[in-house]
Amino acid sequence: ANDESAEGEGTTVLMGCGYPSNQNVDVRIVDPEKKVEKESDVVGEIWVRSSSKAAGYYNKPDETKEDFHARISDSDGFTNEEEDGADDANDDAGDDDNTALDYLRTGDMGFLHKGELFIC
Repeated sequence: ANDESAEGEGTTVLMGCGYPSNQNVDVRIVDPEKKVEKESDVVGEIWVRSSSKAAGYYNKPDETKEDFHARISDSDGFTNEEEDGADDANDDAGDDDNTALDYLRTGDMGFLHKGELFIC
């Protein structure tokens, strides 16, 4: 049902994409440059983590690392691996152990409202 009385000039009706947590999918909205998680109702890049996430791009290790192994930074700008004292020389050794922390950067922008995903 469409309640036209709730719509006015200059408003936009948004359709949600569902509740990712109901499907055991971890969706976070992240500032794509700072890699810091955004608050609810704030637009950012959609990052996804689930058991169905692909391993990466075929024969493209750099792109795979950037898009399929993204880590959310804390408010100080550190990811979990940086806080543990890992450096570039140890990246390959440490990443495989903590892939459960990795997100897929979708490249899409959106927001979460009361747990429901909206894509912009």
